[in-house]
Amino acid sequence: MRQFMQSQPKALEEAALMDGAGYLKIFWRISLPQLRPGAFGARIITFTQTWNYYFQAKGAARPAERHDLRSPWISCAAISARAISRSSWPP
Repeated sequence: MRQFMQSQPKALEEAALMDGAGYLKIFWRISLPQLRPGAFGARIITFTQTWNYYFQAKGAARPAERHDLRSPWISCAAISARAISRSSWPP
């Protein structure tokens, strides 16, 4: 997230300062809308990690005789990769 924030162009903020905008207005009107894609990506990664940790713990808590190939040890990343590899896109 830090790298994403540092990659944003400073020229926009400088132009807003020259136009008379204050620092708070620059943050709310210029910086924050530019940071939304990075924040959204961070939320997706955090959700996926939490999801995987939950199902890994749930799978480890099950008795050994109930472990099978459909166990929650398969992460959603592996399932997604399998689905993508099976798709016929692009045609």
